[in-house]
Amino acid sequence: LEFRRVLFRSDAVERVMGGGHRRALVLSRPPGHHAEADRAMGFCFFNNVAVAAAHARALGAGRVAIVDYDVHHGNGTQHIFENDGDVLYISTHQFPYYPGTGSADEVGYTGGAGRTVNIPIEMGATDDDYRLVFEQVVLPVLRQFEPDIVLVSAGFDAHERDPLGAMRLTTGGFVAMTAALRTLAESACDGRLVLVTEGGYDLRALGECLRTLAILRPWWGYRRLYRLLRREGLQVNRKRVQRVYREAGLHVRQRPRKRV
Repeated sequence: LEFRRVLFRSDAVERVMGGGHRRALVLSRPPGHHAEADRAMGFCFFNNVAVAAAHARALGAGRVAIVDYDVHHGNGTQHIFENDGDVLYISTHQFPYYPGTGSADEVGYTGGAGRTVNIPIEMGATDDDYRLVFEQVVLPVLRQFEPDIVLVSAGFDAHERDPLGAMRLTTGGFVAMTAALRTLAESACDGRLVLVTEGGYDLRALGECLRTLAILRPWWGYRRLYRLLRREGLQVNRKRVQRVYREAGLHVRQRPRKRV
């Protein structure tokens, strides 16, 4: 099973790097970002996003960016690439918390110095806190790095309903972060974006987040997304969906019209 998952990750990267798809969402269980190069750790056997990053490099990506918004720090991902100047690792995580790594002064070594960007956040952080972190740190650093592909360690255990974390992110907050990364990828690397799932232990919250991200289209108005989410049986707030669209800048985009 584990080796089949490696193939799925590689296939997603190949499709995006090859131009067959601009984006991919890899539903991977168990998660992977705690796995070190030589050992399993914290529910993780293989480091899924590290495999994806290495494969993207082999396919010609000169620079790979990894953004990790799981509630836990991805110690394995950081350690695998902390000496590599062509892989940028950015992590937003609850701190102090498991696994104990991820302080702001961990910035990489030798050729990779400055390519590790840890953003430790105190427990109880909300959508607005994460929005500020993205606006002031995550997105500017990504623009400066100019990646050829953006990979996301998409953990949803910072959700307010998750039993492990102590953050207060909502489904809308995850949509806003991911939409911002999607917009950045479109301007920086022709839209090449691959999401690989990490943690997320409240099934309802996990389902909400994944279904929303899977059906999101930038040319949709917020009303259409709201109706689809309600049709899925999700209890969502219409004003919150509208706010997410405004925060992510999606409301100003229009779907190209077909010529008659």
